[in-house]
Amino acid sequence: MLMSSGSAADVPPMSWNELRRCRVAVPEHVVHRALAEETVLLNVSTSTYHTLDAVGARFFDTMRQAATVEAACEQLAAEYEQPLERITADMEAFCRDLVERELIELTAASAAPAGHRGTV
Repeated sequence: MLMSSGSAADVPPMSWNELRRCRVAVPEHVVHRALAEETVLLNVSTSTYHTLDAVGARFFDTMRQAATVEAACEQLAAEYEQPLERITADMEAFCRDLVERELIELTAASAAPAGHRGTV
């Protein structure tokens, strides 16, 4: 799903129960753009770019638009006609990877969204 040109930062542990209730936001220091067959994310604070394949791009778009990570999983499970458990496992790993690379921020779903949607 995610290919990178850089390294990951340390992230405090978060249980799936906490993560699933979060809202995803793209921080100010990240810009992204959908291209023909991939989405490119640039972390301008680290000068590191990352590419998402078509499935990763769909997960990324859905998680940003959904009220919670859990809602994104439910939508993607229906869309891909896959068991919710499989999508949930993939989404959990994907979210953790994006957080470690400082490409998304997770906030309590009831909190105001942080960051912006830095499309270029």
